[in-house]
Amino acid sequence: MMATSGNSKPTVYSLAIIGAGSAGLTAADFACRLGGRVVLIEENQIGGDCTWSGCVPSKALVAAAKAAHTCRTAAVFGVKATVSDGGARSSDPDATTLNVKCDMQRVHDHVKAKVAQIAATETQEVLEAKGINVLMGRARFISRHDLIVTAQDGSMHEIHAERIVVATGAKPRVPSFVKLPRHELLTYENVFDLTQLPHHLVVIGGGPIGCELAQCFRRFGSNVTVVSHRLLGTHDKDAQAALGQVFETEGIQHIAAHVQSVNKVHDQTYSVLTSTNIELECDKVLVAVGRIPNTHGLGLTDCGISLDKDGGVIVSDTLHTDSKHVFGAGDCTSSPQFTHLAGYQGFMAVRNALLPFAEAARKPVIPRCIFTDPEVASIGLSEDEFIAQHGSKGDVMVWKADKLYNNCIQTLSKVDSKSANCTRAMVFFSMTVHIMK
Repeated sequence: MMATSGNSKPTVYSLAIIGAGSAGLTAADFACRLGGRVVLIEENQIGGDCTWSGCVPSKALVAAAKAAHTCRTAAVFGVKATVSDGGARSSDPDATTLNVKCDMQRVHDHVKAKVAQIAATETQEVLEAKGINVLMGRARFISRHDLIVTAQDGSMHEIHAERIVVATGAKPRVPSFVKLPRHELLTYENVFDLTQLPHHLVVIGGGPIGCELAQCFRRFGSNVTVVSHRLLGTHDKDAQAALGQVFETEGIQHIAAHVQSVNKVHDQTYSVLTSTNIELECDKVLVAVGRIPNTHGLGLTDCGISLDKDGGVIVSDTLHTDSKHVFGAGDCTSSPQFTHLAGYQGFMAVRNALLPFAEAARKPVIPRCIFTDPEVASIGLSEDEFIAQHGSKGDVMVWKADKLYNNCIQTLSKVDSKSANCTRAMVFFSMTVHIMK
């Protein structure tokens, strides 16, 4: 595509998609299959968070940490590790732990190799071979049908599209109490670049990202402290208690508090002060307190497209914005932030943009999983959420089975006894993570 000049006309497409993450890639592929003339615009890296800083690297890291934990606790199963000359690492036949050392440079290389493996399937060349036009650059709305894209070489391109899907994803939320230079702060965007193991890692936030990474680095050998009001705060109390017990067993310290300040003490030493007046010193701080939509600079509000207080694109059940020509999909909207949901919404945004009789695409029941060990899977409302929403209109029955299967730790179902509809199912599984090995 050539740069525009003052007299040139914009390039016309039936559909423009801003963002090449899970939602954008799914949208572009489906639109191309429908025969539309499609352009996919991406400012950074094709694949988005899932490929580069989310699903792929995190699950590769989880697999590496699982391997370390399995080696360290192998003696429980009667398995003794030996060195190459045949000598046992432990002279005690009843030892329950082994001295396992993790080479973080090699762990890093393993993670990056898995990322590269996935990224190779979604390059610009691969997408263009499918018939998808790809433009690397930053998009900005100049009207509800027109975009200016500033490419990475500085050239500018004007695009006119009959329909536009905004799928720009999200970025880490960094609270104002964190007084560190951005390059010294760990988030899910750069934690996978570590090649040296932190001595003491303080994780701010007890949600899925914080819990997964806390367990990984503890299993690699770091001292790990998690500071959060509670673990897995949006999940059932049973899940919180079960994971808390696992963390205690593995030596992960959890401080039930909020963080008041994060400051640099001196080179490679940071101070984290909690609301309970506990001061922690550490060499790395990981902030995992959620994500905010990545919509700054798109010019959406200038075109009359509404955003929520966090900057998320406000969409209807059919993913329409304030404009019938512009749709939102994935993590940049006010929807729950899950990769599989983003892909589904990308598909549905194109379906509603290019095909008649729009269908609802915002589902109230979304399956999800947290890849701690044991994994925590759930679907639907929690018990507290159900009671808050329905009150006395429905009773909640709790069913527990501690030994449903050999590899199942605990299963819970929350059932509305009046309608016999299962509103929540939560499962804790202890199973080997095969993905990304």
